[in-house]
Amino acid sequence: MTIIRTTETLTRYDVRRLRRRYELLAIETLHLEQGDETTILWGRQDGPDAITEAELPF
Repeated sequence: MTIIRTTETLTRYDVRRLRRRYELLAIETLHLEQGDETTILWGRQDGPDAITEAELPF
């Protein structure tokens, strides 16, 4: 699975581009002393030719 982490300040164009190939996985908000920080996680399933974690040497 491929996962992309973005900020909440995406343009409409970016959201449309991501929604074509990725699905929304989660929205994470960190509550910090200097203010909140929100990130969006997008994911997509990789094809059958993708390298699996078991095939990695470490």
